[in-house]
Amino acid sequence: MNKNYIQLTSNWSRSGGCDFHEAFLCQTADPDIFIKPPLDQLLDENRAILLSNPKLEEEKCELCAQLFPHYKIQAFNMVCNVPKIEIFQGPLKEYVETAYGLLINETDDEAESLNNLELHCYRYDVEVDKSGVTEITIRFLTALSEVCIFGICIQIAPNPNGITSLTPNTVGIINVENVQTMLANSARKTTAPAEKYKKFLEAIIKSGNSSAAKSSAFVNHNFKALNQHDESEDRLRQTNLNNDKIEFEMIRHLMDHIDLRFKEFESVIQQRINEIEERQSVKLDRILNMLEKQQKSD
Repeated sequence: MNKNYIQLTSNWSRSGGCDFHEAFLCQTADPDIFIKPPLDQLLDENRAILLSNPKLEEEKCELCAQLFPHYKIQAFNMVCNVPKIEIFQGPLKEYVETAYGLLINETDDEAESLNNLELHCYRYDVEVDKSGVTEITIRFLTALSEVCIFGICIQIAPNPNGITSLTPNTVGIINVENVQTMLANSARKTTAPAEKYKKFLEAIIKSGNSSAAKSSAFVNHNFKALNQHDESEDRLRQTNLNNDKIEFEMIRHLMDHIDLRFKEFESVIQQRINEIEERQSVKLDRILNMLEKQQKSD
């Protein structure tokens, strides 16, 4: 998979090591078997990264991995100098679990195969259970002012819940200005959550392959130079019309998908509220019965 479709960011500053886009190893995961990469493959000095907090604020160090929607994060493996982390998933940072790293010490056979490995290195092998997760956040629970990540591997798999029609080849030829115009002039009423995801779609389009976008601009420039030929003008007009229709259908499909998801979410919340109210009503009936019995006995 192209590393351009994986984005690694942190709320702390990178003070040493490689760049974020080079700091991870990407592997295709087996959907049935959780395979842990060997330590010598996971550790690489060329992929090590040092994060620091020069402002000495209370904010914990977080590392966020985002994936292109038609892939999902199946698992991740990491070696760092922090013994305890918290894992969150999704853009809303839904809490998943608190994990403790496996201490790599000098008595381990794997550690002995690596020269001068620090004692306080902790390994994490975490499998993401929920399907369709494209974003995870790792929060390092430490009082240290520096966090060193010696190696991280992100295991990916095809996302059954992703936008499969939005392929990399399509991203390069989408006209961002046309999409923005359609979003601004759309007469269709959208919910507040769907409105936020309009910006999400624009971000996906803008993060497309830059070389493909440049090629598309070059072709459009040459077509404008041939406006004197009626046949070329008709062909260009038809091509733009088809592209506009494709873009509109993609946006409509995404908005319908988002609305459906939020309706399902609201339904689940309402069901939970009804269950809580029912349990509270039962408890209240019991208390009233007990009071009535006590009054009768008095």
